[in-house]
Amino acid sequence: MMRQKSWNQFKKTMAASTLAGAITFTGCAVMPSVTAFADTTEQTGQVSYDNEVMPIHTDVKTEAKPLMKGTSCTVSDGKNLYYAFEMMGVRMGIMKYNTKTGKKSEVYSYKIGKNKKGSNGFSQLSVDKKYIYATWDRYYGTDATKEYIYRIAKDGKSAKKLALGRDPQLVDGRIYYLALKSKSEDGMNYSEDTGTVMSMKTDGTDKKKVAQIVNSGDAYRYSLFQSEGKIYYTKENENKTFYDLEGNSYQREAFAVKDENYLSVSLEAVNDGTYTYSTTGKDRYMQTKLYRTDNRTGKKNLVASFKLGIEKYSVCGNYVFVEANVPYKGADVTEKLAVYCYKADGSSKVKLASWFPAE
Repeated sequence: MMRQKSWNQFKKTMAASTLAGAITFTGCAVMPSVTAFADTTEQTGQVSYDNEVMPIHTDVKTEAKPLMKGTSCTVSDGKNLYYAFEMMGVRMGIMKYNTKTGKKSEVYSYKIGKNKKGSNGFSQLSVDKKYIYATWDRYYGTDATKEYIYRIAKDGKSAKKLALGRDPQLVDGRIYYLALKSKSEDGMNYSEDTGTVMSMKTDGTDKKKVAQIVNSGDAYRYSLFQSEGKIYYTKENENKTFYDLEGNSYQREAFAVKDENYLSVSLEAVNDGTYTYSTTGKDRYMQTKLYRTDNRTGKKNLVASFKLGIEKYSVCGNYVFVEANVPYKGADVTEKLAVYCYKADGSSKVKLASWFPAE
């Protein structure tokens, strides 16, 4: 893995590259009402890409809105927190954290088979009474993906491949997901989007085609969300416009959106219906403080603060997972990435993992 001497400089390079790619695709938008995420219009909770305008945060009381939630790298079953982080130099199995005992343990490894072959790890977790559902990228490397939906027993004793796909959403005893197709090229076996939304039982049987996203393919990746038992989709890294499976469009502002927040790409706030989480800092590359604001009263509390910058956070019930840069004294590097679990009121934190940033 490539170690970065200056992680913030690496972020700026990656952000510029991502932005350039987004601008390239703007003219290929498949839905006129969707605005590219590189749009330079400043909005609440976002930044302008034309300048260094900071996110706008207010303490104004907000009305209750329907909760729109996507899959996450962290989930809770009410007793334990389950998490799995990948990319940016880390690969890990599905982990469990008991909030009462403070014990951390691995539920299921990201390494494949008796030979312990590596993979890119797990993401997009969901949970029910018996199982954890996840997208497992069984490819190893950053040049492609090979994603499957797996059902894993909470005790880690069994794992079942359910489908070639990603973004599993549990609704009324069924899993809705984005179907993929296998491709082989230059000796590589990988998966590719089809633009098809499927559903199946939680054991992988009774697969049904639910909808076809028009003109989906390599140009865009889509994400599934759910609100009040209904499935929606949106373009990844944008999330400004949601579409139901009949093709009707809805603006993000109509919902309280609970989604993971990759701060190197987007500075949108996370709203779980009760609280809004938002960050502040000196510019879009250096967000250093995470706050929680009560939607009803406007009361704000500091959750986390990192001088070297917050990379990502994920809200999980009464807990918040924060991925951030931390100091490291070494000959070649001065920073590491680390993940902490906080109580949402900021009263306590536990370090879960740390690693050197890389590809």
